[in-house]
Amino acid sequence: MRIFSSIKGKLLLFSLLLLFVPTITVGVFSYMEAKGSLNAVGEQLIQNSVHDAMQLVEQVYSEVENGNLTKEEGQEHLKEKLIGPLQDDGTRQLTNKVDLGEYGYLYILDANGILVGHVNREGDSLWDDKDENGDYFIRDVIDAANKGGAFTYYDFALPDGTGEAEKLTYSVTFEPWDWVIVSGSYLQDFNAPANTVLKTMFITIVITSIICVGAVMLFANHIAVPLRKLMVDARRVAEGDLTSTFEETTRKDEVGALTRHFSHMVQHLKVVISGVNDTTTTIQGASANLLAVAEETTAYGDDILYAADEVAKGTMRQAEQTDEARHMTDVLSAQIETLQQQNEVMATNAHVMQASSEEGRQNVEELERLSTTTVSQVDDMRATIEALQQKVQQVDVIVGSITMISAQTNLLALNASIEAARAGEHGKGFAVVAEEVRKLADETNSATQLAQQTLENISEHTESVTTKMHATVNVVAQQQHAVRTTEKSFYDVEEALHHVADAMSHIAQTIGTLQQTQQNFATTIHSIAEISQHHTGMVQEVNASVDEQQRAVAVITDASNALTDDLLMLQEAVQQFRVK
Repeated sequence: MRIFSSIKGKLLLFSLLLLFVPTITVGVFSYMEAKGSLNAVGEQLIQNSVHDAMQLVEQVYSEVENGNLTKEEGQEHLKEKLIGPLQDDGTRQLTNKVDLGEYGYLYILDANGILVGHVNREGDSLWDDKDENGDYFIRDVIDAANKGGAFTYYDFALPDGTGEAEKLTYSVTFEPWDWVIVSGSYLQDFNAPANTVLKTMFITIVITSIICVGAVMLFANHIAVPLRKLMVDARRVAEGDLTSTFEETTRKDEVGALTRHFSHMVQHLKVVISGVNDTTTTIQGASANLLAVAEETTAYGDDILYAADEVAKGTMRQAEQTDEARHMTDVLSAQIETLQQQNEVMATNAHVMQASSEEGRQNVEELERLSTTTVSQVDDMRATIEALQQKVQQVDVIVGSITMISAQTNLLALNASIEAARAGEHGKGFAVVAEEVRKLADETNSATQLAQQTLENISEHTESVTTKMHATVNVVAQQQHAVRTTEKSFYDVEEALHHVADAMSHIAQTIGTLQQTQQNFATTIHSIAEISQHHTGMVQEVNASVDEQQRAVAVITDASNALTDDLLMLQEAVQQFRVK
């Protein structure tokens, strides 16, 4: 790709692009337009052939309807007209002269996809045949015909066996005979003129490119040759050779102007180099004088810096001691502040404890009152339970009497039943009454037994409650004793908290005195620190002034040394140019 880095290569490439891009663009669009137009013409031819065939079919159908031909004769006549006569091997010789391309022809299907009329496959079923995309193309053809006539595109094998190509068909339905009239051809038969145009365009581009390359090469040499000569002269100037002479050019274009300007530049460069040689000698002398003055100024600055450094050391020691005293003051202030905060917290807690103690003492008094009430209520409950036990014992005696009466009633009922049995028929009514009395006695006996068991359970529970009541009385008594003890403790705590509050008040007064003393001490330390800082600032200003002066001298010295070095380098660079 080095050829395209030169002017000649770039001109060649740019020219070829200017030639190829428009030519190929126009050619491609022309080919696509021609191809589209030819496809449209092919569609029109195929559609017209189907319409012509339909007219012929309708004419023959009219002859059949009029009785001039049988249906079979009419259909065979149509096949011979649309395709060709039937031969002995079952194929038909294609005699229809309709221009449908090299491989185009008409054929006839029925609604089930069977070829009713075909050049070489008459009688075959194409219903299940697929193209390379897996589509049932014959079904699509029949669907297009059922829609009133439409085009169908699909891929189909070429008759010469060289592969597959896109095929175009147009189909319509003839309903009286359930026929589908189809006309089809390969698109490449219609696109052949477009392919010829494409080949012609390619040959034209190749020939034009050869001519263009020759013309561009001549034009590029006309520009590149003087530029290469100018490049050689520029390389000699870059190497320091200013002794070159340049021929006068007669060219009036930009290349001639560039050559003349380059010659004038070299002449001016000779004059500049000569002047630089004279100027460097003068600047070297001035630089030496400037270095001597800078060395003397640096020596004076060192003496001033030594004196200022001694003053600064004393000031720094004073400042360090002042900082240490101020730090100790800050620590003392922080400790006093902490002590004050802790004292405030303790005072607050003491007040809270006093309030809590007062509230606790009141709660204890309320608890003592409630405990006394509880003892009174427990005594009342114990008396009530004892009375209940006595009532239960009385009910138990009554239940015993009822049980005895029930037993006697049961015995009387039994005797009455026996007497009723002896009386025979006259004693049946009395027997019924006796039986009912006996049942009533039994039920009374069962009820009295249940009542007796209930009374026994009540008696047991009453005794248990009485026992627990005695225990409760003892607990309440112990609780009253603990409450009185707690009440006395609350009184003692309250008195102690009053003493603590008084002590906190005295501590707060002492802390206030300490804070006032610390603030006075801190003010004194701060004044001393300001004086030390002022002295330090003055010393720093002196040092800064001397440092700035020394830096300026160092800059001058460095600049002078750099100037000397640059002058030497400039002399070396100038010496590389040969002007004579």
